[in-house]
Amino acid sequence: MPTTRRLPVGAVATLVAACAAVAVLAAGTALTASPTAPEDLAVLVWVLGWVLVVWTAVAVAAGLVGLVRAGTAGRRPARGRVVAVLAATAVLAGGVLAHPVAGSGGATAPAGQESR
Repeated sequence: MPTTRRLPVGAVATLVAACAAVAVLAAGTALTASPTAPEDLAVLVWVLGWVLVVWTAVAVAAGLVGLVRAGTAGRRPARGRVVAVLAATAVLAGGVLAHPVAGSGGATAPAGQESR
């Protein structure tokens, strides 16, 4: 009986969530930089982006733990699963580095430096 390959749905969903989180962060950054965008909308999108980042980080961590456990148990994880989890990790790390919470490019300001 031939073996059928299954799509690593969880790993692919994690990759899609990482891309969505980075896209929402980019949209929040663009709205923050736009002088005509409502500030409430910009803040809402920025917070939503970081909520997605946190939940995606949990999913990426679970995927990485699953890969490590499979490797230590002597099972060889599917190549698609490994690629999807590592790609999600890279996308999420790149997005977090490109859109920091504070500092240059961040959406927070030190006390007394708020926009008026």
